[in-house]
Amino acid sequence: PPAAAPAAPPPPRGGRIEDCPTALHEHEVVWHDLPIKPGLLVRSGAIRDQEAVLQECEAKGNDPFGTRIWPSGLAAAIDLCDVANVLRDGALAGLEVIELGAGCAVPSFTATALGASVTATDLAPLTCELLEVAAGQQTYEDNGGSFATRELDVCDDDTALPRCDILVCCDMLYHGWMAEAVARRCIEAYERDNAGLIITSPPGRIGEGRFLSLLDKAGVPHSGFEDAILPAWADKLWPNGADESVTGILRVLPPRLHLGVDQEEILYHGRAPLYKSARRKKRH
Repeated sequence: PPAAAPAAPPPPRGGRIEDCPTALHEHEVVWHDLPIKPGLLVRSGAIRDQEAVLQECEAKGNDPFGTRIWPSGLAAAIDLCDVANVLRDGALAGLEVIELGAGCAVPSFTATALGASVTATDLAPLTCELLEVAAGQQTYEDNGGSFATRELDVCDDDTALPRCDILVCCDMLYHGWMAEAVARRCIEAYERDNAGLIITSPPGRIGEGRFLSLLDKAGVPHSGFEDAILPAWADKLWPNGADESVTGILRVLPPRLHLGVDQEEILYHGRAPLYKSARRKKRH
């Protein structure tokens, strides 16, 4: 049977960070301990005053969306645990994981805790500073994983994506041009590295159709996006509560990632993954 879901997370803690780059210590950061799976807490920092972030980033021409926790990031983190649990004997040891547009990097810290070598990429300066500070806040056990950050412009086709075994991208299909860039990166990783893909996106993102059509054109096998229901404790993280706790997941898991396990048999017809993320249905 699937493992029991953990208890609700402890209440968030907040405060200003003095020992950090100038741009970040002007903001109050709220720390959330997220029970991604039983026994694994990932600490994620979010800036409390998102309106101030929006104004600051708009004035500087930077992306303002990487300093809060998003449902799609939590969904990808839980999905990485599912992959480790049902395909990899509970760990991601020996795998290279890249996250595009990492933001608060909940999937990246989760993969690190599961033993992977992780590179969390982003471009916005404030987000990158928050990432560096959050890396020092983690309390999970050392399972041989490693965590690094790197500035990477998803749209810069002249800069190659680092080698990876799994490419993660959360909620970046909000414009057609960005969806095209994300698709190119997915195709690059799949064709060059035979990498797995874990892509999450809420229903209704305008770039979703374009993204899927480019994967189809490149011959990347997939079953489209499926709705995933997040655990009930996550409802308190979002401004609109339970209404935001639904997102979509697209998975491509090449056989080389399976440790003698049939993906379809286990994920959809046999043992359930750790969470109610197993309650998926194909979008219509």
